[in-house]
Amino acid sequence: MKANSSLSIDNFRGKLKESVTHGNPIIMGSPFAVNRIFSNTSKHFFGEFNDNSFAITKNISWFSPLPVPFVIKGAYTFEDNLQTKLTYEIKPLWFGYLWMRAVPISAFIIFNIMFLRENNPFPPTVIWFSIFPF
Repeated sequence: MKANSSLSIDNFRGKLKESVTHGNPIIMGSPFAVNRIFSNTSKHFFGEFNDNSFAITKNISWFSPLPVPFVIKGAYTFEDNLQTKLTYEIKPLWFGYLWMRAVPISAFIIFNIMFLRENNPFPPTVIWFSIFPF
């Protein structure tokens, strides 16, 4: 995808420095993302950038500890002092994608099987998990 920004190249780099915590963005889509939950950062993104390219993903915190299923990779150049040209693509991260899709479904099935195996054939908890899975 392509986009144009009205920011100058220096302002664009400054915005990246203000909003990106430096690190490998693939970590956020893996089980190692749990180590980042306890880091105290006010920055919204996590990733790497240099003078003409970037790879960022969403930063996680204590309130959103799930792995991130995507990374935004791209490059930027300036056409004149008033515009920055962006070229980027959104790529899925395998583990984060799998985690977001498979874990809720398997947890739903496991919890319902556990509650159906009890002596009471339909306790209220089974109905609760069947109606409101999460």
